[in-house]
This record gives sequence, structure tokens and C-alpha cells, in this order.
Amino acid sequence: MATENFFIKETTTTPEISFNLKRGYLELKGVSLPEDTEGFYRELFDYLDRNKQAIADKKITVALMFLYLNTASSAMVSRLLKFFERTDDGKNNVTIKWFYEEEDDDMEDVGKDFSTVTDLPFEILPTEEII
Repeated sequence: MATENFFIKETTTTPEISFNLKRGYLELKGVSLPEDTEGFYRELFDYLDRNKQAIADKKITVALMFLYLNTASSAMVSRLLKFFERTDDGKNNVTIKWFYEEEDDDMEDVGKDFSTVTDLPFEILPTEEII
């Protein structure tokens, strides 16, 4: 049986990560520059692997709301997109939403870069403030 929810609390160097499997909503929000990037994101990827079948059978929205992410974190986001691409397997059940603060051209550009590395539907959305 699938574990319904996943949650990691935000810190000054790591994002909040919450996944409500029942609702099909995964959100990563905040700053991502952990000292051990692989270690920090491992728990999320373990959860996703354990629940792969339940995820494959649902409509999923992945909301990415970063204020900043370092290069190692960008690699984890790419890995996350690839996971959902494989799990979705062309069923069009997964939508990626990249939110950036309206004035933050750099994060808008990062979102545009990510949109080019996935075949998943990818929306780039300005928002007033990511809190």
C-alpha cells in the first residue's frame, strides 16, 4: 500500500518538500543549497521509488517554487523530471509547474531551461512572492 504523504521541513539551505499522494500534488519550495545534496534528496527519491506504481496511476502536479537553487540541486530537479517522465510513460498524467517571483528573471530563465529537458507538460508561471 502506498504511503500517502511525504514532508520535509524547510531550512535556510533546504526547500520544503511536501507530497500529498492522494491529491497528486508534489511541491518543492524555497532555497536549495544543501551541503550534501544527494543525501538531502535521497529521502524523496526513496519515497518516490517505493510509491512508483501508485504515482503512475494518478494525475500528478509537480510545483517547483525555488527562490534559489545551486548546480547540484539543479541536477536533482533534472533527476526528478526524468523520474516523472519514466513513470508517466506518455500517459500525460504529470504536469510540471515552475513558479518564479515576477521580478526574478534568473529563476524564470532556469525554469525555461528545465522546460527544454523534459517532454512533460511544463508551465512557467510568475507569482508575486514565494513564501
